[in-house]
Amino acid sequence: PTRPRTPPRLWEKLVDGMAYFFGFERSTARWVDAATFSRMLSRKKLKVDSEETVLRAFLDWAEVPGREAKSIDQVAPLVRFPLVRVCLPDGAIKDALSRVYRRSPVVKALVQEALALQQEVSRAGEAAACATFRRKRLISAIAAGSADVSADVDRSKKRKLCVNDAVPGVSAADAADALMA
Repeated sequence: PTRPRTPPRLWEKLVDGMAYFFGFERSTARWVDAATFSRMLSRKKLKVDSEETVLRAFLDWAEVPGREAKSIDQVAPLVRFPLVRVCLPDGAIKDALSRVYRRSPVVKALVQEALALQQEVSRAGEAAACATFRRKRLISAIAAGSADVSADVDRSKKRKLCVNDAVPGVSAADAADALMA
């Protein structure tokens, strides 16, 4: 189903208001389309307490029956995977992440990128590792028919309202424990 034809600016303001004033409700985000979810995740002041909350909402959204892999691939770069422990993840995240990882080549690449950065943080420290972390291009357009809004996103940088987020270090022992679990 398509959303009602409302003036684009009005729709954008509504989505922005939902993302900021009502917080980031996983149950609500689950049912929005890719363009709306992308817009919510692109908010500079997304009202969340940690990137893990964003990842959980993304996984819930990605696992909606009928969700196309192409849509998942477009939205996934907006999740800052390096800020969430991907090696030995929380049990509630592990199963869903595993399913989406197998389904989406972009999620697979982002998880591998996050793990590489987390291992580098363990070796060199967060400041040194993040200084060399390569920025990636985002999706070329957030909404169909919109102007080109390509932007760089630094996935190792915490969101403004996520005061306690940081790139966790992952040691060889952590990786071995994850393999043997």
